[in-house]
Amino acid sequence: MAAGRLGEFFRGEEAALTRPYWSGGDAPDAADLYFMVIVRWGRWLAPPATRMGKLEPFFARMSERPAVAQSFQREGIPPFGNT
Repeated sequence: MAAGRLGEFFRGEEAALTRPYWSGGDAPDAADLYFMVIVRWGRWLAPPATRMGKLEPFFARMSERPAVAQSFQREGIPPFGNT
């Protein structure tokens, strides 16, 4: 039941993502960083939020930002991993 509601949430956010960043701006802000974490948590769903149409490139863009990539590496967090 909860997984279904989460899937619905991510489908809605995926449909609403019309710009490169979730916040709607031309550059990422704190809201985009937060949403990136939420999308990563959704990797356990079927389908994984990290692989959904517009969310996958959003997540990749955010993960490739130097500070985010450095944080992932320092903390041992695989961007699309199962941990």
